[in-house]
Amino acid sequence: MANLGIFSAIAGAAGGILGTASETNKSNKRIRSLNRLRYDDKADYEKDYYENPLERMAVQASLRRTMDAFRQANAAAAGVNLVGGASEESRFNKMQASADALGNQASDIAVATDEEKRRLKQQYKERDAKRQEALIDEQANKPTGLDVAANMIGGAAGGIGKHFA
Repeated sequence: MANLGIFSAIAGAAGGILGTASETNKSNKRIRSLNRLRYDDKADYEKDYYENPLERMAVQASLRRTMDAFRQANAAAAGVNLVGGASEESRFNKMQASADALGNQASDIAVATDEEKRRLKQQYKERDAKRQEALIDEQANKPTGLDVAANMIGGAAGGIGKHFA
């Protein structure tokens, strides 16, 4: 009967060690996953934050359409000036108005970009704070050497206790 108790104690201790090792491995995987998510988030944030808004395809297309409309309007105004005998000054004023409108459009894009950057930065900070908190919690709950020893002793005591009780 004593041999059976010793074997039960050894099995209990081994179970305690293996259980703690398994929990440690799971915890390490969760920590790596959280760190990878934080790294990926930072890369996405930096890509979006530092992107030149005037290089976006939609913005380029909008600016191109605006420029084309202004060119057509300026050409039409030049034709009217030739036929109607309008002054060069009035033609210049129309071209200036077109250039001002284009400048206003670019300014609006810059304002919208600043707002978007503020929003991106706030979202990134919130997500990163949550992930950092989860990382701290995971590291605090990660099994330690003391947990291994406690599980080993508990498993051994449980194995012996079954046979001597």
